[in-house]
Amino acid sequence: MAVTFLLGILLGATGFYLAKLPGKSFLVPQTIKEKARPLDKYTYENLSKRNWQPTELKIESELDSKPTSLKPPYNFKSYLFSFVVDNKKITGQINVPDNLITRSPDTQVSTILMFRGYAPKESYSTGTGTKNAAAVFSQNGFITVAPDFLGYGDSDPRDEDEMAGRFESYPIALTLLRSLMDPKFVCAPTYESCSVDNWPLSVENLFLWGHSNGGHLALSTLEIANHSPSFADKAFPTVLWAPVTKPFPYSTLVYTDEADDLGKMQRKSLAKFEEDYDVNLYSIHNYTDWIKSPIQLNQGTADEEVPYWWSKEFVKTLKEKHEDKKADFTIFLYPGMSHNMQPGWNTAVARNLAFFNSFR
Repeated sequence: MAVTFLLGILLGATGFYLAKLPGKSFLVPQTIKEKARPLDKYTYENLSKRNWQPTELKIESELDSKPTSLKPPYNFKSYLFSFVVDNKKITGQINVPDNLITRSPDTQVSTILMFRGYAPKESYSTGTGTKNAAAVFSQNGFITVAPDFLGYGDSDPRDEDEMAGRFESYPIALTLLRSLMDPKFVCAPTYESCSVDNWPLSVENLFLWGHSNGGHLALSTLEIANHSPSFADKAFPTVLWAPVTKPFPYSTLVYTDEADDLGKMQRKSLAKFEEDYDVNLYSIHNYTDWIKSPIQLNQGTADEEVPYWWSKEFVKTLKEKHEDKKADFTIFLYPGMSHNMQPGWNTAVARNLAFFNSFR
């Protein structure tokens, strides 16, 4: 009896089990299947190891952009552009200063990659959340690039799985950042008046800007890119507006009451996710030591979406983590200002512009 018991343990460990029929005993192969883990590819560690390659950016049409932040005449043009990541099309807005459209081919330019915060789909249009600040930057000589992300604008739908759909933003941001390091723009055949004869552009400086959830994405992108060989150890000076800096998944759970179902579906999806995955491997708080780029953080004290003490604590953590490296992390607090930097919007944008200009 004891021998049979021990044999069963040994055979189970090697992928077999002992079957018995009347008067007979024989070995049967046992197939042990590992549970599929498709979301492993989105851990920060795995994203940093991915061989990121530039993709072609296609100019689709000219946009009639009339930002409220500036009065005409404008010295830049806005375009709808598209690109493909993991076989999905994403659209967005690009602003190009007029003097860069008719420049010499070797002209070096500075580009700001911009990530907006949350926007309801029913009222969204390309440029929502970024076009006003982008207009100021482009009026001052910067190319600006702002993706719509999946499910918005003319982009393809996002993944139906809640968690996969959320993580898809990382490859989009990182592919676009890598593409802007070696930009190749083309004009779609249907857009005959594309007047960008001298593209592609030679990018001298590349910056990041992010607001709210877009600030969270900007930080994630910065951490991964600064740790990835694909980005050649480049620094990407970054401006953040009221960024969501809390660890994942609290960074999303704190806003679940804004959903139509008060977050029921999201919590259910997250609970299922945590059965198989370690959430710490998907969270910005775990990788702040990877950051090698200067950051300017702008935060209103009357912000009802992102409490100002989140930003104070985050900058304090950054400085403590990088105490020996003397990294440049600056925070500006704006008394009485809201999540959208009102009523001191102009002051915040002027500080952003001065920050970007200091690296040109």
